[in-house]
Amino acid sequence: MNVLKRSFRISAEMSRRKLLTLIVLVTNGFVWFFLSTIVLSNATQSLGDYGKLLNVVINTLATALAAIVGAIFPRKSSRVSFLKIWMITGTLVSLAPLILDMTNFSHAAFVALIWGLALGFGMPLSMEFFAEFTNVENRGRVGAILFFFTFIGIFVLGTSLQLIDVKAQMITLAAWRFFGLISFIFLSPSEIPPKRGMPLYRNIIQDRSFLLYFSAWLMFALVNYLNIPIADKYFVEEFTGIYITLIAAPIQAFFALLAGSLCDTLGRKRIIISGFVLLGLGYAALGVFPKSFVVWYFYTIVDGVAWGLLGVVFFMVIWGDIAYEMASRKYFALGSLPLLFSNLLQRLVGPDLVEQAVDSITVVFSLASFFLFLAVLPLLYAPETLPRKKIEERQIKKYVEEAKKIVEKEAEKKKN
Repeated sequence: MNVLKRSFRISAEMSRRKLLTLIVLVTNGFVWFFLSTIVLSNATQSLGDYGKLLNVVINTLATALAAIVGAIFPRKSSRVSFLKIWMITGTLVSLAPLILDMTNFSHAAFVALIWGLALGFGMPLSMEFFAEFTNVENRGRVGAILFFFTFIGIFVLGTSLQLIDVKAQMITLAAWRFFGLISFIFLSPSEIPPKRGMPLYRNIIQDRSFLLYFSAWLMFALVNYLNIPIADKYFVEEFTGIYITLIAAPIQAFFALLAGSLCDTLGRKRIIISGFVLLGLGYAALGVFPKSFVVWYFYTIVDGVAWGLLGVVFFMVIWGDIAYEMASRKYFALGSLPLLFSNLLQRLVGPDLVEQAVDSITVVFSLASFFLFLAVLPLLYAPETLPRKKIEERQIKKYVEEAKKIVEKEAEKKKN
């Protein structure tokens, strides 16, 4: 419980106004993206599996391209104005399907395109604001809070969308984006002077630290997302309900907050390696006992823990750390690609993987475990992005606090 309290204890350098600004900016954007994928899928049901898949491809490619290009702008000032325009655009394009025929493939493809562009173009800059509003000492805790509220928003609004028709879903999507815009305007964040340099993409991908963390993140995303349809195939119906409502959600939320505090005390590498090892153990257990109900419980728990730990680090923390004194938006743009394209690959090859895995489910889960443990290797050579001095200072502070408590207890015993 003390660790969770520290997750919500913001340093004196960050005001509540800044924290609210980040919650509005980052959480609103992430929730809008995840909800838009749900609404787009529901709105294109009449197009059939092939039409829906093409729309997913268009939306993913548009999001990735917009993130890469959008990270270049604006070069100097007016970043707050840029973000306002981005949020206004998101509000307007959310309503586009109301005036278009979504049973027509070209209209649906146009919506998938503009929704992807609208999200990707400004998200790297919003994450750069997060990196600049925080520092290496509190980035984990603040990132955990943002991740927690993002998770709550997706869970609550995502569930609510299933209770209304498609047109109402689109209006809800626009209303959510508009709410973020109004809140952002009301908070009136001050313009932060841009960092001293904007790195070239060529220099970023040649950065040893970036490559080592990126390769581990890519491996995790590929293994996890390509195994999701296979794992879902072997879930028992009753277990699926328990998984969604009682197990996965609380575990991910709890360990996201825990990860934020641990990132700022133990360092980033330990948290990432712990997440990889836990998920590797989960897949290893499935490889040995794929039909065991107890093993499915174990896998669900470690999967929730791993996503809570790794989500905070790879979504929020590590790219801002690696950027250091440079502008970080390009780092965040590149860091988003493994998740985007792994999700796309799941849609493209997932059904075929399920069919091929029917007679070799043990081998599939065992290979997943092997590749996750293999993904730990780059991390062994990656530098810790939380300075050792900060880790030692926190450990000393912890020892001092524990020593004070012991002294106080001894003093009370003597009095009694």
